[in-house]
Amino acid sequence: MPDTFSSAGQKVICVTGASGFIGSFLVSAFASSDDVVVRTLRRKASACPLQAGVAFSGDLHDPETLVPFLDGADVVIHLAQPSSGSDANKVNLDIIGFARACRFAKVKRLIYISTATVVGKTSEVRVDEETPCHPANEYERQKYNSELVLRSELGNEVDLGILRPTAVFGPHGKNLRKLASTILGSSQWRRRFFRFLHGQRRMHLVSVDNVVASIMFLARCERPLAGNVFIISDDDNVNNQYQAVDDILGKVACKKFSVNEKSIPVWLLRVLLVVAGRSQSNPELRYDCSKIASWGFLRSANFERSLESFMCWYMESKGGEK
Repeated sequence: MPDTFSSAGQKVICVTGASGFIGSFLVSAFASSDDVVVRTLRRKASACPLQAGVAFSGDLHDPETLVPFLDGADVVIHLAQPSSGSDANKVNLDIIGFARACRFAKVKRLIYISTATVVGKTSEVRVDEETPCHPANEYERQKYNSELVLRSELGNEVDLGILRPTAVFGPHGKNLRKLASTILGSSQWRRRFFRFLHGQRRMHLVSVDNVVASIMFLARCERPLAGNVFIISDDDNVNNQYQAVDDILGKVACKKFSVNEKSIPVWLLRVLLVVAGRSQSNPELRYDCSKIASWGFLRSANFERSLESFMCWYMESKGGEK
């Protein structure tokens, strides 16, 4: 493994899952940079439009088809998700094949986009990269197993970095759509009920712009990532809680409530979240992203403005459906 990741010359950046929510923002951001050449991957015979950058045909289920895509790659950013309900053994085989293909192609660095929820069920109030992981559902287990497989298969031949975002939101994303719909279409009593139920429960939201910026930071980082895990979140923002988020979105829609309304006791909400089967059942739990900050990363997206931008997009998209 090289001691540093040189910043000299153009770098070949390969992105899987480029047509997804985060991937589309990432490729767009890289497209405006002169120091990289971006490659994207699409399935054979895919009818979907090509993403920005140079598109390659290939299948993650068939590592041999990835050879042209990975050849000469400086950085591979693995965003692709397994299909919902995919067999766990098949997912493991796919990630093993992908890791070996990267190693065979002599890829210099691989950044795997996991999820902060791999921590699963935890009694901790503050979660960081050292918190033991006990994934509790299929999605969490798939992500965590993929982390373990990549560590094992890549060894010291490929510089591995793992990014664990919290709940990513932004235009075209799925997070916050339900809350936005409640604000726009529900009765006042229904919205007030949810505010009373959730109170100041931490939302663990993170702007897609900050996630994209963190990926680009790790891709360009001259320091070896050396298997390090990094959490990216906006949990340190005081407004990253249910009533405050509801208020910010509601203000955009001209349906504002007072932020500090009454709510059920925290202990009771915790019980309800446990009964509902939530992995992270502590309403006060926070994800700490100070590690990536200590490496020099600075978040640029303002949390409140990102929420406002999302709500504007959501209202426009719903208007377009009429």
